[in-house]
Amino acid sequence: MNIQSIVITNCIGMFLALAVLNISSMDRRGNDLDSRLLTALLLISFSCCLMEMISFLVDGYPFTICRVMVWVSNTWLFLGNPLFSMLWVLYVDYHLYRKEKRLTTVYRPHMILLAISWVAVLGNLFGHYLFRVDEQNAYCRLPYGYLLYAVSFLMIGNSIYVVHRYKRNHGTEIFFPIWIFLTPVLIGIVFQSMFYGLSLAWCCTSIGLAALYMSTQTELAYRDPLTGLYNRHFLDRVLNTWTGRSGIMMDMDYFKDINDRFGHSAGDEALRETATLLLEVSPEGSIATRFAGDEFILLLTTNREEKIKEAEDRIRAAVETFNQTSGRPYTISLSMGHAVFDMKDKDGFMEAIDNAMYREKQARHASGELKDRRRNPR
Repeated sequence: MNIQSIVITNCIGMFLALAVLNISSMDRRGNDLDSRLLTALLLISFSCCLMEMISFLVDGYPFTICRVMVWVSNTWLFLGNPLFSMLWVLYVDYHLYRKEKRLTTVYRPHMILLAISWVAVLGNLFGHYLFRVDEQNAYCRLPYGYLLYAVSFLMIGNSIYVVHRYKRNHGTEIFFPIWIFLTPVLIGIVFQSMFYGLSLAWCCTSIGLAALYMSTQTELAYRDPLTGLYNRHFLDRVLNTWTGRSGIMMDMDYFKDINDRFGHSAGDEALRETATLLLEVSPEGSIATRFAGDEFILLLTTNREEKIKEAEDRIRAAVETFNQTSGRPYTISLSMGHAVFDMKDKDGFMEAIDNAMYREKQARHASGELKDRRRNPR
């Protein structure tokens, strides 16, 4: 093995991970899960590049400290492989669907598999079936060690399916070039698993993350920075090629009152909460957008009246639950209207859902359900 090339390769990987961490910190939105997952992936890549370099530097040296470092570094590398792959799948899914609760249900089997992998790695400290360190303090990979690589391949392979399924169900363009990340990663993993002495996997992972991050910056032009939903620019683009069937327009009642009484930070929070509710209850294949100000549009893949009303009822139920349990000083209220889209007249469709929404708002005012907009009692 060439120690010099191993050091250089992993230092490049560490530098790239730190560089993307620094650059991405400039456009993170608070505690947004998308940003936190990306940060975790970059930190794992950095730490594994470091541990990979250490494991080669101390391998075979007859000192107690070297033996400890060989065990620690390679144990962390075996822990890091499935952990990174698990977080990668979560990152892909959340980046596409923006539904945090979905992750704990859809990916429970993955989490169980990760836990089993970690138990196996920690058990290797006593049983020596994944790898061992011989009397000369030299690392030796054992056949069962390849099972951990298989787990990582399985999870990364599932991320490809997630992207394919999203494209198939939504029938629209997405800004997530997964192969820009996967190509260098898969090359690095394959060659490193086949030939001991090569140190490519984690450097290639940092390269893939850096390339993916740069590629996804295009998406910022189509995302509303406050809510994380798609914006009007994306909506206009989607309606030109959209294969959906209907849409629901929603307007927040009393939004000006929230700003006046509780401040604009509370108004921003109310917008984010509304966006979160829409994402959590929206049907599979739908596209949630912030149309303008306090107006939202949810595009649906059905033209059946009962299905559209079911979606509206789920939104109303989610709003009611929020108002009863959130503890916020304000309430959220939505007026909504829907229309069917025949892919022939985009402007007519937008006018139809806008008129339907205002008809409902006027009817609620006439019935007394909506009071003076200056009131927003808690």
